[in-house]
Amino acid sequence: MTSHTRRSRRLLLAIAALLTAATLTVPTSSGADTSWGPSVPGEFIVELSVGTNPATVNRAVSGVAAPQRLHSTSQLYRFQLAPTTDAAAGVAAIQGQNGVVDADPNVIADIAEFYGGRRLFWTDHEPPVTTAPASSYRVNQSALANAGLPVRGSTGRGIVVAVLDTGVDTTHTAFANRIAPGGYDFVDRDATPAEVADGRDDNANGLVDEAFGHGTYVAGIVRLVAPAARILPIRIIDSDGRTDSWRILQGVYRAQQRGARVVNLSLGGTELGGIVERDLESKAEAGMIIVAAAGNENTEELRYPAANPGVIGVTAIDGATGAKATFANHGSWIGLAAPGVRVVSAYPGGRYAVWGGTSASAPVVAGTAALVAQIMGAQAATDDVVDRMTSTAVADALPNVSAYGAIRAQAAVDRAITG
Repeated sequence: MTSHTRRSRRLLLAIAALLTAATLTVPTSSGADTSWGPSVPGEFIVELSVGTNPATVNRAVSGVAAPQRLHSTSQLYRFQLAPTTDAAAGVAAIQGQNGVVDADPNVIADIAEFYGGRRLFWTDHEPPVTTAPASSYRVNQSALANAGLPVRGSTGRGIVVAVLDTGVDTTHTAFANRIAPGGYDFVDRDATPAEVADGRDDNANGLVDEAFGHGTYVAGIVRLVAPAARILPIRIIDSDGRTDSWRILQGVYRAQQRGARVVNLSLGGTELGGIVERDLESKAEAGMIIVAAAGNENTEELRYPAANPGVIGVTAIDGATGAKATFANHGSWIGLAAPGVRVVSAYPGGRYAVWGGTSASAPVVAGTAALVAQIMGAQAATDDVVDRMTSTAVADALPNVSAYGAIRAQAAVDRAITG
């Protein structure tokens, strides 16, 4: 989103604040800005200036609970107003208070395969998971061909890759001695970020626990690409595939605090707001390499956080053929492409699964980032690590699929070695 667009939106919100002074419950037909997409009812992410008392702002906007601070030194808070509060009206009311820098609704996001209401994974024409023999879980499987794997000269040793997802089955043999300490579950709010199937249809879409196994699968691909990297599991997505902007902020901060150099986000949706955008960009400037799935609707429409500054958006190709995956989103707003069709990876309970989508493509790039980061060292800037991947990508057969083309892991590592 451009700065002009943001200024225009803030002007509209200021007008809305005047029009909604009597009540924060505004009908959709009021003309209020709804560009954020669905959000958690009554919840808002608020940035306050230093020294502003959040309780004072909360009273002024009739908050129904005490604001929650992101962490002890952060100026970001989650505010809770009445669940009937219209998103645009709530933002306008909060932004009208002294000491408020910015405010956004707490936007709902999904795992990448669920964008646009789809509820199956790499294709609508087959079951979302197909079991696979353990022997097929290897980096030189045909589905990962064309990605320059396996790689010589780097294993990802010393690099922590945070997988912000539905959790990880850390007891799976695929992750033996490869789990980093400090993971966390921001769904159940405990220190055990394992996959959890709760047996309920939490999002009322007619399916139960349809996202179970997603995080284990994604982490298993990182493990294949960067076998000596350590996985930091952070659960921010429930078993029905839903998360929100606040959990994303919590998860990324946890990853930073626990030393993750690379963060994989196989999730997203519509505009997540300027606060999330700025936070992710600042993390990238501080050295974090953030990778996000671009989505599976076969559209050029932007999806976030893949389209945010400082984030490497990843779309899918068929590793066996090198062609764009039929479902994959595409366009110059996406950084790279990587295999994402019929990839075999880990699945909870010691099993293996054939799955896919841009959720599978993103960890191929995240794993490659770990390989490059090992070579370049802790002091290397994010842009320099990313450059080694983008400058060696191949785009000849993939017009208008991504800005730089398909990942070539060995070439990226070679470029990192030679400088």
